Amino acid sequence: MRECCAKKKDDHGRFEDPYKMVCLANLEEGILSLRLTHNGEVVGLDEHFNLGDGWKLLVRDDKKDRFTLIRTGPQLESTEVTQVTLKCENKAEGEVWVEKLKQTAMWFNDRDRKAGGLRAGAAPAVAPRTD
Repeated sequence: MRECCAKKKDDHGRFEDPYKMVCLANLEEGILSLRLTHNGEVVGLDEHFNLGDGWKLLVRDDKKDRFTLIRTGPQLESTEVTQVTLKCENKAEGEVWVEKLKQTAMWFNDRDRKAGGLRAGAAPAVAPRTD
């Protein structure tokens, strides 16, 4: 799955649009890749998130065009990214992303269950979010 999404900037200014960073988002084999774009061209920032490493999906009932991935665990380095929020072009695209991420989480959970239980630090598939 590959789409353009806006990535929320965590340290945005008071009057700055927090979703001004547009990325090409790609989900393949449980890895979410984000590549920063400018005027439709990929220009840098290449981030990869292995969703099997304890990432948890949070969805908002009131804003179906966005979702957040959060990672927690004792083994995290202080410099590691622990939260990524993405906003899609519209609600329909957001719902497609959420469904694909849920399927990915179920695949990881099934794989871990077959291997003898959830791995240390692995998070449940989805938690509702209403804030």
